[in-house]
Amino acid sequence: MVKTVTLPLRIEPSLGQTLQEQIYFCIRRSIVEGLLPTDSRLPSTRTLAVDLGVSRTTVLLAVQQLKAEGYLVPG
Repeated sequence: MVKTVTLPLRIEPSLGQTLQEQIYFCIRRSIVEGLLPTDSRLPSTRTLAVDLGVSRTTVLLAVQQLKAEGYLVPG
């Protein structure tokens, strides 16, 4: 059974990185550090966007980059 995970994402507009970069790096770090089990599912991009208070496009671009680099697989 595949479970949707809750991500420890926190973004700060003043960090000197774009919101997209912050989302990308937070998710990537969670994957690399083993905080996301390999059989887990991320929340939908719509849910992440609402939870983070950002545009869905911002989340989509971060997720697309993670998929392109092999960190995420389509599911």
